[in-house]
Amino acid sequence: MAEFDGQKAEGITLRSSNEKQDAVDAGRKISQNQGTEFYIHGKDGKIQNKDSHGNDPYPPKG
Repeated sequence: MAEFDGQKAEGITLRSSNEKQDAVDAGRKISQNQGTEFYIHGKDGKIQNKDSHGNDPYPPKG
């Protein structure tokens, strides 16, 4: 069974889980509370999905 870790950009493990969805849910909640970017990576290390919970301008400049 795989283990999934929720980590900050600094590499600090915030939560470890045997279920990916549990780790994603916990990470998303932390990201929303901290107003940060949230990236979900696959086993190959590639970004599968990302969400921004920060202060994004809408509409974007440019």
